[in-house]
Amino acid sequence: MSVWTSRIPSHSVNPMSDSPQPSIPLPDPDTFARSPIVLREASFSFEITQEEFDKKVPSLIAQLQQDGPFPEQKVKEQWKFELDLKEGKVPKPKVTMTQIPELLRPDGIPLTLHLNPPDGVQPASLILTQPFSDTNPTRFADLMAECETWVTKVFTHFGCDDAVRVALGYRNQIDRHRYPEMWTEEGLTYVDQLLTIFQNISNPEYTLLTGDFIIDYTRRFSHLPACKLRVKINSEPTSKGHNFWAATLVFDCGSSHLKKQGLKGALSILADAHSAIYKEFCSQFTQEALVMFSK
Repeated sequence: MSVWTSRIPSHSVNPMSDSPQPSIPLPDPDTFARSPIVLREASFSFEITQEEFDKKVPSLIAQLQQDGPFPEQKVKEQWKFELDLKEGKVPKPKVTMTQIPELLRPDGIPLTLHLNPPDGVQPASLILTQPFSDTNPTRFADLMAECETWVTKVFTHFGCDDAVRVALGYRNQIDRHRYPEMWTEEGLTYVDQLLTIFQNISNPEYTLLTGDFIIDYTRRFSHLPACKLRVKINSEPTSKGHNFWAATLVFDCGSSHLKKQGLKGALSILADAHSAIYKEFCSQFTQEALVMFSK
Protein backbone atom coordinates (compact mmCIF):
# COMPACT_ATOMS: atom_id res chain seq x y z
CA MET A 1 0.00 0.00 0.00
CA SER A 2 1.36 3.40 -0.94
CA VAL A 3 1.52 6.24 1.53
CA TRP A 4 0.42 9.77 0.69
CA THR A 5 2.65 12.31 2.43
CA SER A 6 2.70 15.33 0.12
CA ARG A 7 0.40 18.08 -1.03
CA ILE A 8 -2.22 16.84 -3.44
CA PRO A 9 -1.54 18.29 -6.91
CA SER A 10 -4.26 20.60 -8.11
CA HIS A 11 -4.80 18.65 -11.33
CA SER A 12 -5.63 15.42 -9.48
CA VAL A 13 -9.03 16.57 -8.22
CA ASN A 14 -11.83 18.70 -9.55
CA PRO A 15 -13.42 20.34 -6.49
CA MET A 16 -15.02 23.05 -8.61
CA SER A 17 -17.35 20.59 -10.33
CA ASP A 18 -20.95 20.51 -9.17
CA SER A 19 -21.45 18.67 -5.90
CA PRO A 20 -23.17 15.34 -6.51
CA GLN A 21 -26.55 14.93 -4.90
CA PRO A 22 -26.74 12.12 -2.33
CA SER A 23 -28.51 9.08 -3.74
CA ILE A 24 -30.28 8.31 -0.45
CA PRO A 25 -32.03 10.61 2.03
CA LEU A 26 -29.54 11.83 4.64
CA PRO A 27 -30.14 12.98 8.19
CA ASP A 28 -29.16 16.43 9.32
CA PRO A 29 -25.49 16.33 10.47
CA ASP A 30 -26.68 17.95 13.70
CA THR A 31 -28.43 14.67 14.58
CA PHE A 32 -25.50 12.32 13.98
CA ALA A 33 -24.63 10.09 16.94
CA ARG A 34 -20.91 10.69 16.28
CA SER A 35 -20.82 13.95 14.43
CA PRO A 36 -17.42 15.17 13.18
CA ILE A 37 -18.44 18.76 13.98
CA VAL A 38 -16.31 20.34 16.73
CA LEU A 39 -17.15 24.04 16.29
CA ARG A 40 -19.61 26.43 14.64
CA GLU A 41 -18.84 30.11 14.20
CA ALA A 42 -21.02 32.98 12.97
CA SER A 43 -19.47 36.35 12.14
CA PHE A 44 -21.14 39.71 11.57
CA SER A 45 -18.94 42.60 10.44
CA PHE A 46 -20.14 46.19 10.76
CA GLU A 47 -18.87 49.72 10.24
CA ILE A 48 -17.93 51.84 13.23
CA THR A 49 -15.00 54.10 14.02
CA GLN A 50 -12.29 53.03 16.43
CA GLU A 51 -13.12 55.98 18.68
CA GLU A 52 -16.81 55.13 18.81
CA PHE A 53 -16.08 51.44 19.42
CA ASP A 54 -13.72 52.18 22.32
CA LYS A 55 -16.23 54.60 23.81
CA LYS A 56 -19.21 52.23 23.76
CA VAL A 57 -17.72 48.79 24.30
CA PRO A 58 -17.33 48.98 28.14
CA SER A 59 -21.04 49.64 28.70
CA LEU A 60 -21.89 47.00 26.07
CA ILE A 61 -19.86 44.37 27.90
CA ALA A 62 -21.60 45.23 31.17
CA GLN A 63 -25.00 44.92 29.50
CA LEU A 64 -24.17 41.61 27.81
CA GLN A 65 -22.83 40.13 31.05
CA GLN A 66 -26.05 41.08 32.80
CA ASP A 67 -28.35 39.83 30.04
CA GLY A 68 -26.45 36.59 29.31
CA PRO A 69 -25.36 35.85 31.78
CA PHE A 70 -21.78 35.46 30.67
CA PRO A 71 -19.93 34.63 33.90
CA GLU A 72 -16.47 34.60 32.33
CA GLN A 73 -14.68 37.45 30.60
CA LYS A 74 -11.32 37.29 28.85
CA VAL A 75 -9.25 39.66 26.78
CA LYS A 76 -7.45 38.18 23.80
CA GLU A 77 -4.31 40.01 22.71
CA GLN A 78 -3.68 40.15 18.97
CA TRP A 79 -0.26 41.35 17.86
CA LYS A 80 0.59 42.81 14.46
CA PHE A 81 4.14 43.36 13.22
CA GLU A 82 4.96 45.63 10.27
CA LEU A 83 8.17 47.00 8.76
CA ASP A 84 8.30 50.59 7.54
CA LEU A 85 10.48 50.25 4.43
CA LYS A 86 12.01 53.44 3.06
CA GLU A 87 14.74 53.55 0.47
CA GLY A 88 18.16 54.25 1.94
CA LYS A 89 16.99 53.90 5.53
CA VAL A 90 17.07 51.13 8.09
CA PRO A 91 13.62 49.51 8.30
CA LYS A 92 11.72 50.48 11.41
CA PRO A 93 9.52 47.83 13.01
CA LYS A 94 6.01 48.84 13.96
CA VAL A 95 4.23 46.74 16.54
CA THR A 96 0.57 47.14 17.47
CA MET A 97 -1.47 45.19 19.97
CA THR A 98 -5.24 44.91 19.80
CA GLN A 99 -7.33 43.78 22.74
CA ILE A 100 -10.38 41.67 21.84
CA PRO A 101 -12.96 41.26 24.62
CA GLU A 102 -14.43 37.76 24.92
CA LEU A 103 -17.49 36.79 26.94
CA LEU A 104 -17.94 33.10 27.77
CA ARG A 105 -20.97 31.07 28.82
CA PRO A 106 -19.64 27.55 29.50
CA ASP A 107 -22.78 26.08 31.06
CA GLY A 108 -26.05 25.06 29.39
CA ILE A 109 -25.71 25.73 25.67
CA PRO A 110 -22.08 26.96 25.50
CA LEU A 111 -21.33 30.20 23.67
CA THR A 112 -18.52 32.71 23.35
CA LEU A 113 -18.92 36.27 22.06
CA HIS A 114 -15.87 37.95 20.50
CA LEU A 115 -15.98 41.73 20.04
CA ASN A 116 -13.35 42.63 17.45
CA PRO A 117 -12.57 46.33 17.05
CA PRO A 118 -11.85 47.85 13.62
CA ASP A 119 -8.14 47.84 12.76
CA GLY A 120 -8.00 50.27 9.86
CA VAL A 121 -8.18 47.45 7.31
CA GLN A 122 -10.94 45.16 8.55
CA PRO A 123 -14.22 46.49 10.00
CA ALA A 124 -15.40 45.70 13.51
CA SER A 125 -17.11 42.34 13.98
CA LEU A 126 -19.12 40.29 16.41
CA ILE A 127 -18.19 36.60 16.30
CA LEU A 128 -20.25 33.93 18.04
CA THR A 129 -18.56 30.55 18.54
CA GLN A 130 -20.33 27.44 19.73
CA PRO A 131 -18.39 24.25 20.51
CA PHE A 132 -19.87 20.83 19.80
CA SER A 133 -19.19 17.62 21.70
CA ASP A 134 -20.80 14.21 21.99
CA THR A 135 -21.59 14.92 25.66
CA ASN A 136 -23.04 18.36 24.96
CA PRO A 137 -24.32 18.37 21.36
CA THR A 138 -25.58 21.64 19.88
CA ARG A 139 -27.46 22.38 16.68
CA PHE A 140 -27.36 25.12 14.08
CA ALA A 141 -30.82 26.22 15.26
CA ASP A 142 -29.24 26.95 18.65
CA LEU A 143 -26.61 29.18 17.08
CA MET A 144 -29.21 30.94 14.91
CA ALA A 145 -31.30 31.74 18.00
CA GLU A 146 -28.20 33.12 19.75
CA CYS A 147 -27.45 35.31 16.73
CA GLU A 148 -30.97 36.73 16.72
CA THR A 149 -30.55 37.72 20.37
CA TRP A 150 -26.99 38.99 20.63
CA VAL A 151 -26.46 40.55 17.20
CA THR A 152 -29.58 42.63 17.79
CA LYS A 153 -28.28 43.83 21.16
CA VAL A 154 -24.78 44.60 19.87
CA PHE A 155 -25.94 46.42 16.74
CA THR A 156 -28.50 48.42 18.70
CA HIS A 157 -25.89 49.44 21.27
CA PHE A 158 -23.44 50.58 18.59
CA GLY A 159 -26.17 52.26 16.54
CA CYS A 160 -25.62 50.01 13.49
CA ASP A 161 -28.40 49.04 11.11
CA ASP A 162 -26.57 46.71 8.73
CA ALA A 163 -23.80 44.15 8.55
CA VAL A 164 -21.21 44.62 5.81
CA ARG A 165 -20.26 40.93 5.86
CA VAL A 166 -21.87 37.77 7.24
CA ALA A 167 -20.11 34.42 7.46
CA LEU A 168 -20.72 30.97 8.90
CA GLY A 169 -17.95 28.51 9.65
CA TYR A 170 -17.98 24.81 10.49
CA ARG A 171 -14.96 22.92 11.78
CA ASN A 172 -15.00 19.11 11.46
CA GLN A 173 -12.37 16.71 12.76
CA ILE A 174 -11.60 13.03 12.18
CA ASP A 175 -9.27 11.73 14.89
CA ARG A 176 -8.23 8.41 16.45
CA HIS A 177 -10.27 8.87 19.60
CA ARG A 178 -13.66 9.44 17.98
CA TYR A 179 -13.24 7.16 14.95
CA PRO A 180 -10.81 4.36 15.86
CA GLU A 181 -12.14 2.15 13.06
CA MET A 182 -10.62 4.57 10.51
CA TRP A 183 -7.08 4.40 11.94
CA THR A 184 -4.15 2.00 12.03
CA GLU A 185 -0.70 2.43 13.54
CA GLU A 186 0.44 3.89 10.21
CA GLY A 187 -2.23 6.57 9.91
CA LEU A 188 -5.69 7.29 8.57
CA THR A 189 -6.57 4.28 6.47
CA TYR A 190 -8.91 3.82 3.51
CA VAL A 191 -9.31 7.57 3.14
CA ASP A 192 -11.13 7.00 -0.16
CA GLN A 193 -13.94 5.48 1.93
CA LEU A 194 -14.03 8.63 4.07
CA LEU A 195 -13.67 11.56 1.64
CA THR A 196 -15.04 11.59 -1.87
CA ILE A 197 -12.32 13.91 -3.10
CA PHE A 198 -9.79 11.09 -2.73
CA GLN A 199 -11.91 8.85 -4.94
CA ASN A 200 -11.07 11.16 -7.86
CA ILE A 201 -7.32 10.60 -7.56
CA SER A 202 -6.10 8.52 -10.48
CA ASN A 203 -3.87 6.20 -8.41
CA PRO A 204 -6.13 3.87 -6.38
CA GLU A 205 -3.24 2.87 -4.09
CA TYR A 206 -3.37 6.19 -2.24
CA THR A 207 -5.66 4.93 0.51
CA LEU A 208 -3.52 5.63 3.59
CA LEU A 209 -2.70 9.09 4.94
CA THR A 210 0.20 9.61 7.31
CA GLY A 211 -0.22 13.37 7.57
CA ASP A 212 1.10 16.44 5.74
CA PHE A 213 -1.62 17.12 3.20
CA ILE A 214 -3.83 20.08 2.30
CA ILE A 215 -6.67 20.81 -0.11
CA ASP A 216 -7.97 24.37 -0.32
CA TYR A 217 -10.57 25.64 -2.78
CA THR A 218 -13.44 28.10 -3.19
CA ARG A 219 -16.85 27.43 -4.67
CA ARG A 220 -19.77 29.63 -5.73
CA PHE A 221 -23.37 28.52 -6.19
CA SER A 222 -25.71 29.64 -8.96
CA HIS A 223 -28.73 29.39 -6.66
CA LEU A 224 -26.93 31.37 -3.90
CA PRO A 225 -25.17 34.17 -5.79
CA ALA A 226 -24.49 36.15 -2.61
CA CYS A 227 -22.52 33.34 -0.96
CA LYS A 228 -18.95 32.18 -1.46
CA LEU A 229 -17.84 28.91 0.14
CA ARG A 230 -14.25 28.09 1.06
CA VAL A 231 -13.32 24.50 1.90
CA LYS A 232 -10.03 23.51 3.52
CA ILE A 233 -9.12 19.87 4.16
CA ASN A 234 -5.81 19.22 5.87
CA SER A 235 -3.90 17.30 8.51
CA GLU A 236 -3.40 18.90 11.88
CA PRO A 237 -1.54 17.78 15.02
CA THR A 238 -3.70 17.14 18.07
CA SER A 239 -1.05 16.25 20.64
CA LYS A 240 2.67 15.76 21.04
CA GLY A 241 4.10 12.45 19.93
CA HIS A 242 4.12 10.23 16.88
CA ASN A 243 0.96 9.91 14.79
CA PHE A 244 -1.17 12.20 16.98
CA TRP A 245 -2.89 14.16 14.25
CA ALA A 246 -6.35 14.52 12.77
CA ALA A 247 -7.93 15.20 9.41
CA THR A 248 -9.84 18.50 9.56
CA LEU A 249 -12.45 19.92 7.22
CA VAL A 250 -13.21 23.61 7.56
CA PHE A 251 -16.19 25.12 5.74
CA ASP A 252 -16.40 28.92 5.65
CA CYS A 253 -19.32 30.42 3.73
CA GLY A 254 -20.25 34.07 3.67
CA SER A 255 -21.23 37.17 1.79
CA SER A 256 -19.75 40.67 1.78
CA HIS A 257 -20.63 44.10 0.37
CA LEU A 258 -24.14 43.88 1.80
CA LYS A 259 -26.41 46.87 1.24
CA LYS A 260 -29.30 47.83 3.50
CA GLN A 261 -30.49 44.33 4.22
CA GLY A 262 -30.78 44.84 7.96
CA LEU A 263 -30.52 42.15 10.59
CA LYS A 264 -33.27 40.07 8.97
CA GLY A 265 -31.33 39.98 5.70
CA ALA A 266 -28.10 39.12 7.51
CA LEU A 267 -29.74 36.16 9.27
CA SER A 268 -31.21 35.03 5.97
CA ILE A 269 -27.71 34.93 4.47
CA LEU A 270 -26.56 32.91 7.49
CA ALA A 271 -29.30 30.36 6.77
CA ASP A 272 -28.27 30.24 3.10
CA ALA A 273 -24.67 29.68 4.15
CA HIS A 274 -25.76 26.79 6.35
CA SER A 275 -27.60 25.21 3.40
CA ALA A 276 -24.51 25.55 1.20
CA ILE A 277 -22.27 24.04 3.86
CA TYR A 278 -24.69 21.15 4.42
CA LYS A 279 -24.65 20.37 0.69
CA GLU A 280 -20.86 20.45 0.59
CA PHE A 281 -20.64 18.36 3.77
CA CYS A 282 -22.73 15.62 2.16
CA SER A 283 -20.62 15.92 -0.99
CA GLN A 284 -17.21 15.66 0.67
CA PHE A 285 -17.95 12.76 3.01
CA THR A 286 -18.73 9.40 1.44
CA GLN A 287 -21.95 7.57 2.19
CA GLU A 288 -19.87 5.04 4.17
CA ALA A 289 -18.66 7.90 6.36
CA LEU A 290 -22.16 9.32 6.81
CA VAL A 291 -23.35 5.89 7.97
CA MET A 292 -20.40 5.75 10.41
CA PHE A 293 -21.34 9.17 11.82
CA SER A 294 -24.89 7.93 12.39
CA LYS A 295 -23.85 5.02 14.64
